[in-house]
Amino acid sequence: MWSNTVKSLSQVGNLQEACSVPLHCKVICSSAAVHLYQLYTGFGELAASGLIELELERSSRFSSSHLGRCVLEAVVDGSVKIAFDTQDSPHLDQQVDLSNTHVYYKRTLLRGASLPPCSCAFEPLGLNYCVLTRNSVMHQIKGWARGFGGARAAARCSEVISRVLRITNSMHTCRQELFEKAPRFEQNTKVLFMSRLWDPARAATKEKRTERIGLNRMRIECVRALRKRFGDQFIGGLERERFAMEQAPDCALPAAKSHYKGDYLRLLASADIGIQTTGLEGSIGWKLAEYVAGSKAIVSEKIRHVLPGHFEPGKNYLEFETPEGCVAQVEALLCRPSERYAMMLENQRYYHAFVRPDILVWNSLMAALQE
Repeated sequence: MWSNTVKSLSQVGNLQEACSVPLHCKVICSSAAVHLYQLYTGFGELAASGLIELELERSSRFSSSHLGRCVLEAVVDGSVKIAFDTQDSPHLDQQVDLSNTHVYYKRTLLRGASLPPCSCAFEPLGLNYCVLTRNSVMHQIKGWARGFGGARAAARCSEVISRVLRITNSMHTCRQELFEKAPRFEQNTKVLFMSRLWDPARAATKEKRTERIGLNRMRIECVRALRKRFGDQFIGGLERERFAMEQAPDCALPAAKSHYKGDYLRLLASADIGIQTTGLEGSIGWKLAEYVAGSKAIVSEKIRHVLPGHFEPGKNYLEFETPEGCVAQVEALLCRPSERYAMMLENQRYYHAFVRPDILVWNSLMAALQE
């Protein structure tokens, strides 16, 4: 239907040239969850640019929680139904009617995953992170949240209030331009890894407790190995919360460098190499998207999920399996500045082709229309 009006991103210099007729998009909003901010921002930016006509609908099960259901559903041109799932879990959302969905975009789409037999197409959504702009849909739906959740959503969307209250995921700390940085060729290269631990006692099952123990061990040992090898060249540590201080006080962030997002972004801007470890349920954490947006060279644990485009080891990141392997890959990037800079350039390109909020949503809409 859209073959004469829609162009792929490889054919145009910017989104404003991509479509001669605005697409009508009805977005069914399920919650005020921070995992949805990237999508809310993408839809808002596309509407502001005139590429889509946006209609918002409050789900009958709308959750006011910032940790609510992390799924959006959208209907494009009145006929093509899409589900966007940004949950950490690789499991499909049971509330989505697959028989009535054309494309299901999954953030954590495992390689070789066993998917239910149905006519619905399953595609990778891409890297997820918390990002806001003044055009974000969150500014329109924040009033839908009730009680404390409503007050929290309103505070998150206010640049002034979120700055005064030092709200981590907010308009003050997560503006799109704060993440976006150009590649740079630095001699005094800094290495960044800031993370947190998960208390196994708070896990719901034995399997999840075991996962948390392994995840924590990797993060602790990586911090220790990186600090020992790189000294002041390394920036980071573990969030200073009770469980981490009990388990590995030597790995905690210095008191002057809190885990507040505003402080983190200032440290991120000063670094050239970012480290990423696997998240809960094998997920890819927000850090990877933030590193890509900031045009960083990246050292990452093995990525188990499918990503759109060609995000590849050796080109966009170096892969490791052990703390010692992490140190070795960082050393490889430090010793090869031209290769490090080439990786930064590749990640800048990938960000503008697949991660930037408006691009991520636009790519999803275009692919769904062509199914």
